[in-house]
Amino acid sequence: MDKVSKIGLTVTVLLLIGWFYHSSQQRREVSPAAIPAAAPEAAAPAPAAPAPVAEIAPPAESAAPGRPVVVPAPELPAVFPEDGEPVVFESEYLVVELSPFGGVIKELVLKENRAAGIRGLAGEGSGEVTMFSARHLGGAPGRLLNFPAAEMETARLEDGARFTLAYENRVVLEKSYSFSRDGYTGTLEITLRNDSAEPLAWPDGLVFGAGAIYPIDPEDLLGVDVLDGDNVLREKQPKERVPATVNWLGLKTKYFAAIFKPLELPASFFTIVGREKNPAPPAAAAFGCARGPGASPYEYLQASMTFPALTLQPGEEARYSFALYFGPADYEALQAAGHRFEKLVDFGFLGNFYIPQALIWLLTRLYRLLGSYGWAIIFLTVIIKVVLWPLTHKSYASMGKMQQLQPQLAELKEKYKGDAKKIQAETMKLYKANGVNPMGGCLPMLLQMPVLFALFTTLRNTILLRNAPFWIIPGRWIKDLSGPDVLATLEQSYPIIGNQVNILPLLMGISFYLQQKITPTAGGGSPQAAQQQKMMATLMPVMFTFLFYSLPAGLNLYFMLSTFITVGQQMMTTKLKAKKGK
Repeated sequence: MDKVSKIGLTVTVLLLIGWFYHSSQQRREVSPAAIPAAAPEAAAPAPAAPAPVAEIAPPAESAAPGRPVVVPAPELPAVFPEDGEPVVFESEYLVVELSPFGGVIKELVLKENRAAGIRGLAGEGSGEVTMFSARHLGGAPGRLLNFPAAEMETARLEDGARFTLAYENRVVLEKSYSFSRDGYTGTLEITLRNDSAEPLAWPDGLVFGAGAIYPIDPEDLLGVDVLDGDNVLREKQPKERVPATVNWLGLKTKYFAAIFKPLELPASFFTIVGREKNPAPPAAAAFGCARGPGASPYEYLQASMTFPALTLQPGEEARYSFALYFGPADYEALQAAGHRFEKLVDFGFLGNFYIPQALIWLLTRLYRLLGSYGWAIIFLTVIIKVVLWPLTHKSYASMGKMQQLQPQLAELKEKYKGDAKKIQAETMKLYKANGVNPMGGCLPMLLQMPVLFALFTTLRNTILLRNAPFWIIPGRWIKDLSGPDVLATLEQSYPIIGNQVNILPLLMGISFYLQQKITPTAGGGSPQAAQQQKMMATLMPVMFTFLFYSLPAGLNLYFMLSTFITVGQQMMTTKLKAKKGK
């Protein structure tokens, strides 16, 4: 392998390692000042009886004539009362329980939908997912933080419910929910009407609570995404009253999302509260190996958004409408829901070039055709290798030509020893005379890196592989393509591998070793160069096995198969070259 090819390969490896490091370093820096003293959901034991409900009332001092009365923020009760009949909406996709106390979503369950990644592990019961199950008002989506909660009058609708409450000061609050029967979307209409004889003012306008989201899977990641104008703010920790043009706000785990989109006008601020786990989860392992990015350091994240100040004259009303989404954080499902919800899926900078989106589209179509995400990944691998074959072939052909020139390059180095400029000039003449491009070996490899990075992001994070089995050994091996392919669990833990025996990373390491062994070497070079090549052929497979050991089985399946196909391509190129030589 010549110097230029070595540099190219080194750059490629460094880019790959850098990508792994960047993707895995999702550490959360916890700011103690940002964490509330008490959790809204499970902080303190629930009181024996609901706390008294404060009514909206004018301040003790009378307002000056002609000036609106400022309505104070209420004290919110902690728990739902035991009485009160909930309204339950059920469709093919979800079950929603609406509480008349505050007119909020008390519980929301996503039904099993295997095509959308909502599935359980085989033999472990239903795959339904509970997104919200609020015992306290703080965790319930749809609450209004600057209005006291009370039992509201209920009217059942065909696809939801309407809740109405008239306060003592003759402010009427109405909340109407409607949910789709053929998807994960819904709407919420909130109307405020001033039936009093004097103007009323709310300095914070409407403060809308999006509820609290908890980890759904053991190693779940929590976050709050906010579409601020055209940019997505991806928050991982508590934030205090952040000014923004809130076009939508989304609570999310690694695989699921609850999004609230104001339709009339955007909110002006958003706030996130949460409580750190005790004990905190371990830090992420270096380069994403061993245990990936790790779990969220928070027990929950709760978010709210604040709208501009509101004043209602006597007889005047204000309307706030929200588009809702509760479901999988799947790109196509979010895109179908509209409102630019698909921007919640973080593809990194490659998302600007739509490479990950194209891969998800192709993976979904292959699954629909084959009925298995394991086979879909295998066919996706073959398709990608066929598409990239011209680049791969050009790279290996160029490396073969460079190998043939090694004896002549060694002669030039010996002839002009000590004159680096002369060696470089004569080397370029030799390349030109033989039609060799010194970048021909590494440039095609570098051009393939965007696809490699996009596949890494897609297969590591897509919900489509969540709990998706691929029964190579029925009932034992590759039970879940989104996690490591654990074949056996050991009684004790060991460095790097932990207490799990994963097979695909080992097979991938073997395939990488074979690839290194048949890569054209600097046969006419110095003994030192040959020794370096031999060390690289040993160290690189070990390093990549270490990096990939606990990454998802779907990702390892792709890399293992892709490398074996590459080995076959190299052998084919070598044979064709040998035939032409004869």
